[in-house]
Amino acid sequence: IYVLVKQNKKWGLIDWFTGNFIVDPVCTTIKEVPLIQLEGWQVDELQTIKTNLKADIVQFDNNNGDGVFKARNRATKLWGMYQGSYGKYKQLVPAKFNNVDMFKVNGLFTGVYKNNKVGIYLSAWSYYDKAKQTIPCIYDDYKNIYYKGNHYLAAKKNNKWGWVNWITGEVKTNFNYEPVDALPPPSYVQETTL
Repeated sequence: IYVLVKQNKKWGLIDWFTGNFIVDPVCTTIKEVPLIQLEGWQVDELQTIKTNLKADIVQFDNNNGDGVFKARNRATKLWGMYQGSYGKYKQLVPAKFNNVDMFKVNGLFTGVYKNNKVGIYLSAWSYYDKAKQTIPCIYDDYKNIYYKGNHYLAAKKNNKWGWVNWITGEVKTNFNYEPVDALPPPSYVQETTL
């Protein structure tokens, strides 16, 4: 059982049985505290992650079950994504963002956020050491749309949707469509190699 606690005017989440913080008391309001549920192994792993990565908040990817998690750097308050266990962690996305979306199963890219805008970061499982941010954080929202065997990026700008090449960042249509379902089918084949 986890309990919301307030310490030095900041909110956090504590495991009442062990006394360990699940979320360090770093949140200004109670609504900012992520209410997360951890499995037994994650509670033990959490303390190692927080120490090794100097993190104050850790969120595990419970959908894929592959040891992926995102962690917020205690000093910078920026998020990154990692994979691993027992103190051995591979960086998937550097801790340079206000938030990071988890990769979808077999996803080639995901969203990274800075100043309330989203950009695109490539998957380390698909692009290995070439995984990087390919689109700066300039869009309001994004959708990964699977169409005729390819992944396409629909991006939102000024409340309208358009197609964007997620490898090059090239805008492929005007941003004229609302809602996203109003986008016409893509008239290009999305490349997937760098």
